[in-house]
Amino acid sequence: MTVTINEPNYEQEQPGEIAKIVLRFPLEIRLDVLRDASEKHEFGIFWGIATILLDAPMSEGGLATEVIDAIWQEHNGVEV
Repeated sequence: MTVTINEPNYEQEQPGEIAKIVLRFPLEIRLDVLRDASEKHEFGIFWGIATILLDAPMSEGGLATEVIDAIWQEHNGVEV
């Protein structure tokens, strides 16, 4: 008898799990994470979180484009 163990594919599963975690954060935490990343010029983190929040429906924790754009401009002064 052969036993096959399926290793988790973190490249496919991890982003979905991260999105679920981010979307469960209270609104103020989601905004603070974006502000902090923008302020510290951590663009990869900012856009990674922003993408999660833009892709999700607002009823499930997503944010409007205008909110994310306002946070970006607050610290970077460049329109996206």
